[in-house]
Amino acid sequence: MSENEHKEIKTNKGGFRIIGINTETSNKETELNERENKLNEIQKQLREKIDAFNKEKEDYLKNRQEFEDFMNNKEVFKEETKREIKKSLLSYEREQKKLILEEIDRQLQEQQESLAKDYNEKLENIKKHSNRLENNLKTQFDAQLEKWKQSFSGYEKQLDAILQTKESLDSEKQIFNAQKQAFENRMKKEEQRIKEDKEKETECLNKKRMICMPN
Repeated sequence: MSENEHKEIKTNKGGFRIIGINTETSNKETELNERENKLNEIQKQLREKIDAFNKEKEDYLKNRQEFEDFMNNKEVFKEETKREIKKSLLSYEREQKKLILEEIDRQLQEQQESLAKDYNEKLENIKKHSNRLENNLKTQFDAQLEKWKQSFSGYEKQLDAILQTKESLDSEKQIFNAQKQAFENRMKKEEQRIKEDKEKETECLNKKRMICMPN
């Protein structure tokens, strides 16, 4: 029993009383509790990040579905545009034939060729722009998804490490509690022994007084 852990105080009856001060045990218990609280806070923050990641992933999948729907509707829009242009051309042709058939045929041919050329150029530009947009968005979506996957994988690894650390901490606390209980039991036995020694000493002194007292 070290001097740092215990102090002996004399009583007015000649005995001794031991006051146990186990500062090392108390500090270790406080350290373990602080470590556990920090781990719980980190675990809470990681779970919040994972929830935010899942929400962002859900929004991404929703936006991707809307983009795919738009691309599917693009072909329908092109066909409708073709029909409208052809309809306009036919209507224009009928009106012009009423005036001068030959001139109208020539003008109509030129206009048809010009419109067809413009239409093809515009359609090609739209197609190129659409393809670039689709490729850019796909690249961005894929890069973002990969980034989320890497982040999520990192969160999972950190969470696994925390759970393992907490498991190790629980084992350490169990060992500490067992050592603490054993120490308390030793202290109780020591106090009981001192109490018994004090009682024996008191009894012995009383007997000596009885012997020394004159009849």
